Amino acid sequence: MQIAGQDLSAQKAYFDGTHRLCEPAETIARVTPHLARMGITRVADITGLDRIGLPVSVAIRPNARALSTSQGKGRTREAAQASALMESIEGWHGERISLPLRIESWNTMASERDLPDPLAFGLRADAHLDPALPLVWAKVWDLMTESPAWVPYETLSTAFVESEDQRPLLLKTTNGLASGNHLLEAIVHALFELIERDALTLASLARAPRRFIAQDMIPDPYFQALAARLDKAGIVMVIEDVTSDLAVPTFTCEMIDDPRRGNWRALPSASGHGTHSDFTVALSRAVHEAIQSRVTIISGSRDDLFPHDYADALSLEAQLALTEAANRTQSWMPPILPTTHMRFEDELQALLDRLRALGIDHAYLADLSRDDVGIPVVKLVVPGLEPPRSAVYRPGARAASVTAAAAKGRLT
Repeated sequence: MQIAGQDLSAQKAYFDGTHRLCEPAETIARVTPHLARMGITRVADITGLDRIGLPVSVAIRPNARALSTSQGKGRTREAAQASALMESIEGWHGERISLPLRIESWNTMASERDLPDPLAFGLRADAHLDPALPLVWAKVWDLMTESPAWVPYETLSTAFVESEDQRPLLLKTTNGLASGNHLLEAIVHALFELIERDALTLASLARAPRRFIAQDMIPDPYFQALAARLDKAGIVMVIEDVTSDLAVPTFTCEMIDDPRRGNWRALPSASGHGTHSDFTVALSRAVHEAIQSRVTIISGSRDDLFPHDYADALSLEAQLALTEAANRTQSWMPPILPTTHMRFEDELQALLDRLRALGIDHAYLADLSRDDVGIPVVKLVVPGLEPPRSAVYRPGARAASVTAAAAKGRLT
């Protein structure tokens, strides 16, 4: 596959709950010499804070311009450590973007090229965009048109330290920020994240019956062993299929201490999400991310955890409602994938083809990798995919379509 004039190819070689170029231990060895340079002071194993016992790590970067802690999960201790480190590394790169910049108005840029509507980029609900006023733009690569392009700088930067008078017009998020052992690996994982967040937002707006999955219908031995482990620990797990019209398997997992069991404690519900072409990997990510969320809540280490985040721990009614959801399950058949992609370029091409089929014409790649560090990091921006819902989220075209369909269903 050609990207920005480079012929790129990468073979998958590690398949334990994920698809990667190499084993986690090799990733850790590769990035460790650069940690001090990026201000990552330590990595802690916090698995023992919860009774589940599945690996969770946290990487600490005290002078971050966003979150100073990055969590990591995986099936092994090394996988969790690599996950935490790579997330912290992504953040450091996203705060220090070094790309060619331009200052132009939206009108000027739109007159020069095919530029999607501002709403497709994630315009904030509290923002008013004057298309005649100047914005900062960064030069990127369009994976769809295979040509250079420009996107608003705000869609790339994850430096959140700013003054009151610097309120952005567009959503600034880490959505689509990813790292990897190879540029293609990073791009694929960034795209999976964008597809996941889009699916979660659409599912939250659809008002359709939730697709809770009967766990004994899931044909994955690892998942079945994990479900038995959680049940023995007195933890209720609810799995929901939120796969969107892109047909890339996407699941959400919610878990909580069962209030009817003797080892119950007042702990908020924890959720996790996962998307992957291989449904077993998507499931594994969702469950392990929920486990990670539990340990993160217990540790209280994240900068964005506040007292209200713990409020539902005191509501026995809310917790019983979740345990009841575990009983509202339905039979489920895993998606049948025509091809198992053994190379990252083939998987990327298949995902881009699915986007095109839904009328999404641009997928902007910002290569944030630095020559002086040598770790592949990217930020992917796909106008048209919905961002995560937040207090300043403004629905785009896909969300508006789902909302209209939901309203029509209620009227009929």
